[in-house]
Amino acid sequence: MLKIAIGQFMQESHSFTPIDCSWEQFHAGHIYRGEEILTRMASNKVEVAGAIELAREQNLEIAPLLACNAVSSGYVRADVFEDLLGDLLGRLEAQLPVDGLFLALHGAMVAEGDEDASGTVLAAARELVGAGTPIVASLDLHANVTEKMIAASDGLVGYHTCPHVDLYETGAAGMRLLLDVIRGEVKPVTGYCQLPLIAPPENSVTLEGPFREVMEIALAYESHPKVLNVSVFYVQPWLDLSDIGCSVLVVADGDQQLADAVAEKIAEAFWRRRRRFYVDLTPLQEAVRAAVSAPKGPVILADGADAPSGGAPGDSPAILSALLAAGVDVDTLINIVDPAAVDSAIKAGIGKEVSLRVGAWSSDMWEPVKIKGRVLQVSDGAFRFTGPGYRGREFHRGRTVVLQSGTIFLQIMERPVFQGDTALYTSLDLDPREAHIVVVKTPSAFRVDYGPFAAQIILVDAPGATSSNLKSFNWRKLPRPFYPFDEIDDWRR
Repeated sequence: MLKIAIGQFMQESHSFTPIDCSWEQFHAGHIYRGEEILTRMASNKVEVAGAIELAREQNLEIAPLLACNAVSSGYVRADVFEDLLGDLLGRLEAQLPVDGLFLALHGAMVAEGDEDASGTVLAAARELVGAGTPIVASLDLHANVTEKMIAASDGLVGYHTCPHVDLYETGAAGMRLLLDVIRGEVKPVTGYCQLPLIAPPENSVTLEGPFREVMEIALAYESHPKVLNVSVFYVQPWLDLSDIGCSVLVVADGDQQLADAVAEKIAEAFWRRRRRFYVDLTPLQEAVRAAVSAPKGPVILADGADAPSGGAPGDSPAILSALLAAGVDVDTLINIVDPAAVDSAIKAGIGKEVSLRVGAWSSDMWEPVKIKGRVLQVSDGAFRFTGPGYRGREFHRGRTVVLQSGTIFLQIMERPVFQGDTALYTSLDLDPREAHIVVVKTPSAFRVDYGPFAAQIILVDAPGATSSNLKSFNWRKLPRPFYPFDEIDDWRR
């Protein structure tokens, strides 16, 4: 019986956010160890679950290691990274020998002093299991793929969707590739092209637009009998690194020339569309006026500039301030991160009227907003996604309160969490389908869950750590020339 080790080490880093990645960010996500992985994750629609299910179908022995996933944030603190990597490797060593290793990684993780933390994880695992034991890893579509990652693995497999709804399928695809390598049925080689390009997240969607076109071109090549997997990586755009860029990766069966040629053709198609990835956003005041005056709701106001899914702190009061200034008189759902305001509201108690200053807790980019209202509800903040993306994954936003101020229902939480799923609100008995205005702090992840019932979607132009105005950040390490900062005719470096 084959013995397969399975682990996860995921975090998406951001170079310009005021929040570093400490244990707090992993606790907002999850840390599972050993058999706990099988009991807590096997029923979720995530990569590890897809890998586990396929292994179980084939009656393989599963050696669960460490599964940890942090909310997107700044660089992982060195002590946290070292502890988690040591835990993962210690559990792997205790399980040796194994026939193969599957790892679920994000691919855009940076640790203090280590620009390629995902590559470090793979290289350390390779050193431990040896050159003859196959390693396959799954990656987020926003991974920053490096030569180090490729060299340390037998295959890297990325999501094909954004919003991400194929995590489970990607995990299964990675496990399938791993088993084929172990059994000698394929000999994987990798073709890789990196583009001198980053682009804002609003057009990273595969539902429509230029990136869907690129992904359709890419996936068509998977019908080739020698092509095992094709991945296109849009890359986390707020990474100021010396080795960065959107990329294409093709895994082929023993044919390096084919892998290289296919990767280059897809990269060329990606590059030709580079100018179309930039979007027009609606100015903040205009967006609020349009939402309030819309004939029907729900109107989704997407604040992509304060997106925790990209590493922002979630504490921007920009839209809340504009709604209060406009005297909004329609049912409105909105959220903000502010631990001190949560504490004050809880101390006041459910049903009590309070006056709070909310937002801007992480930096002086904004001023806090004054708001009066009644404390409707208090929660421990734990909830699970119920929509197509990350279904079943548990998040921990810390203690959370709902404050009603007129027609505004403000969710105040202690920690930032992903916001693409309606469960962010429904877990607190707030129904986005019945509201006139719903604010989500994400540029695109909401479209799968909210899109089917939204009357209108407005992408808001607001300031923040995940702003689409990439030229507004203080880049220091980015290799030049680089698009969109420089005009470049040929992407080949």
